[in-house]
Amino acid sequence: MMEKLSKENRVATDGLKSYFVKTAGLWLAQDTPGGPWSSITESVHLILGWLEQRFTDGWLPCYFHPGINVVGELTQDQRQAIIGSLRLMREHSTPLMMACCEKRWGPTLDILLEGRAEPLSERQLRLRLGRTLVRLAVYDAIRFRSTAPCWQSWWKWTIPSLARAAPHLLQWFRYMTSGTHRQQCLLLMAWSVVDPADLVGGSPITSPVGDVVTMDVTPLTELLTSSDMQYLLGGPAAVAAWWAWQLRRPPAERPAGLTAELDTPRGRAELLLRPELLLRALGEAVPAKSDWWQVVDRKEKEHWAWNFRPPPTYQWCREMLEQHLSCDLEYNLSEEIPEMDGPTVVATADLWRRRTQQLLAGDRLRTAYDAVVSQWPDRWRLLPYYLKVDETDTRGKTRACSLTHI
Repeated sequence: MMEKLSKENRVATDGLKSYFVKTAGLWLAQDTPGGPWSSITESVHLILGWLEQRFTDGWLPCYFHPGINVVGELTQDQRQAIIGSLRLMREHSTPLMMACCEKRWGPTLDILLEGRAEPLSERQLRLRLGRTLVRLAVYDAIRFRSTAPCWQSWWKWTIPSLARAAPHLLQWFRYMTSGTHRQQCLLLMAWSVVDPADLVGGSPITSPVGDVVTMDVTPLTELLTSSDMQYLLGGPAAVAAWWAWQLRRPPAERPAGLTAELDTPRGRAELLLRPELLLRALGEAVPAKSDWWQVVDRKEKEHWAWNFRPPPTYQWCREMLEQHLSCDLEYNLSEEIPEMDGPTVVATADLWRRRTQQLLAGDRLRTAYDAVVSQWPDRWRLLPYYLKVDETDTRGKTRACSLTHI
C-alpha cells in the first residue's frame, strides 16, 4: 500500500516489489520472534532497513527455498534504484502510513479523530473504538448478507471445487466469509474494548453451554450517535415513522423480528443488527439510501467477480494446448532455461509434443479436465441453496452474538 501511494503521489519507487517486502516480513518474523515489533512504525522501519542491507549485499534469499536469490538477476544500477526507494520510503514512512490509514479506513478515522484537538482519555478512546466497531458491524452485515449479489461469483468459484472433495471445509469457508460472522466478530471486539459500566444494562459475558460464548449485544447500539444513525439510515426520522407504523399493525402482519419501540435499545438492535429488516425499512422509508446500498452491492459484486473467477473452460484449455503445439518449443526452452544444452532442449521439446498430442487425442483431455474441475451440474439452479444459512431467531428476540471455539 505504501508503495502504491508513493507512485500515486509521483514518488519514485523504481523496481520495488511487494514480494520483496513479504519476503522480508517472513524472514524477520522467523528470526526475531517477539523481537522489536512494539509498534507499526518500528516494524516498518525494521523491514525497510533489513531490505536495504540485503540489496546492498546483493543477496535476498527466497523464504521457501533459501538457495534461490530473488534479486540475483538485478543489475547493480537496479539494486541501487531500489535502495534509493527504500530510503525514501523510510524517510517519509509516517505520512505514508497515515495516508494508508486514511485510504483504507477513512470513515473509521473520522470517528476516532473528530472533535477536540487534545488527546482523548483512555475511556473516551475505548468508547469511540466501540462505537466504530458497532457501526462497522452494521455495515458489514448488510454488505455481506446471504442474499447479497456478490455471492453469485463465490458460489461458482467455490462450490464446484469443494462440494465433493471437502464439504465441511466448504461450510466453514462460507460461514467465515459471511456477514453474520463478520458482525459477530466486530461486536465481540466492541465488547472487549468498552467497559460494561459505560453501557446501559451492560452485563458480563457468560458461557452457559460448553464452548459457546453468548452475550447480549443490545447495549452496544447505545454507543451510536445521531451522526452514525444518519450515515447508516440516511433518514432516521423517516425510518422511525415507518417503524412506529409497523408496530401499530397486528403482530402477524409485521415484518419478522420487529417487537420493540425504535427509541429503546432493544428496538434499535432489532433494526440495525438484522440486515434484511434494515434494508426493507430503507426501501420503504428512505428510497435514496436504498439506492445507495444498491450501488454498494454492485461494486462489491464486481470486486468479487474479479477475485472469484470460474475455472477456465474446456475449450479454452484445448485451444491453449494447440497454440503451444504450434509454437517454437526449442526456442522457448532455450530462452527460459539457458543452462539447458542443445540435445536436452530437443529431447525435452519432443517429449512435451508427444505428451500434449496424446492428451489432445480422443477424450483424454475432457476426462482430465473433468477430474480437475469436478464441475457440479446445476441444471435446476440450486447453487444458491446448496449451503444452508439460517439467520432467523426462533424465539422472536434479537439474536445474541454467539461464537464457537473462541
